Amino acid sequence: MTTRDFTHDLAIVMNAFYVGEIEAGGRSCERILSEPSYPAHIQESVHKNQPFYIQPLSKITNVTYQRIDVAAAKPDWKMFNPSLVMNYDKPILNVRNSNYRLHDGQYITPPEDRGMIKTENVLYDLGNDGVARNPRTLKLPDYRKTGYLVDGMEDVRLFFVNEKMYASGTVRNVFPKDWLCRIGMVEVDPITGESRNLQVFDSPFAPVHEKNWMPISGQEVPRWLYDCGFHGRGTMVATTWEDSKVEITKTHDAPFQARKFRGGTQLIRFDGGYICLIHEVHDFHGPRVYSHKFVRFDEEFRVKSISKPFALKESMNVEFAAGLIQVGGEFWISFGVRDVEPWIVRVGVADVLRLCAD
Repeated sequence: MTTRDFTHDLAIVMNAFYVGEIEAGGRSCERILSEPSYPAHIQESVHKNQPFYIQPLSKITNVTYQRIDVAAAKPDWKMFNPSLVMNYDKPILNVRNSNYRLHDGQYITPPEDRGMIKTENVLYDLGNDGVARNPRTLKLPDYRKTGYLVDGMEDVRLFFVNEKMYASGTVRNVFPKDWLCRIGMVEVDPITGESRNLQVFDSPFAPVHEKNWMPISGQEVPRWLYDCGFHGRGTMVATTWEDSKVEITKTHDAPFQARKFRGGTQLIRFDGGYICLIHEVHDFHGPRVYSHKFVRFDEEFRVKSISKPFALKESMNVEFAAGLIQVGGEFWISFGVRDVEPWIVRVGVADVLRLCAD
């Protein structure tokens, strides 16, 4: 990459928005963020301002939106961050219900909950018409709690291993653990919502918060895409083993731009490999702004292609995708908006392949 190319792309990033050249500005952002020879402070500045050039998915391809129209688990609770999984040919949906609301970046809970953030998860059968039916609570097994002020399993992803359904998500108050976020996993009865055998996994590295591991479909044991490249570690797959432990079982070099990728949906089988959605968090001068990309992997979980970034529904906002299934010639993506609304968006497989080719 020459100095001339660098200054040219940077000039486009700085000016394209003001003259309406959104596509050109977006391409230059991606070039800068994909090139390790660019100065780190320039890359951070470009990443912070990239949301100006990120459009909703509906602006770049054909999509169909459907809001998940169900009742909250409790009065005044919010619903968001749904997950989808295919049980044979029938989709199962999980919707997160929580007692808090976001205000100026702060978590506000009802006075009677005394600062406790609570989460409950509700399963539904999802028809081909997109209507959720037959609600049943995803009941966690009884476990000893620490009293830490976050209760429940947050941002669940549903997945199947050997015809058994599992849910994994973030837990924080399981005794005798500390306050760190950890990944918990339970086996779930898809008919009743009852679960059993809660396992809580410590980080395979130093004690750090662990969130948003992406389950991998079609495996003989529970596996997750642990990391797409965060902190330059490369693509890493975590596998469970005895005594509620995980170990990194695969590591591959990853594209430079993947260092900021964070967990989104499950990885599902597709075209001889896998596909998923990831998200990136942009520190947009204070508020957090999310963008998303499709990522394709080969059979060994090496990155094959990455789509251009997009917002799922609302640019310049908090969005979180936790579910992906293929239904015929469409992908269905389940996601939350602003931690208050659950949605599904349908997009054609051919359109996704075109976005990845770009």
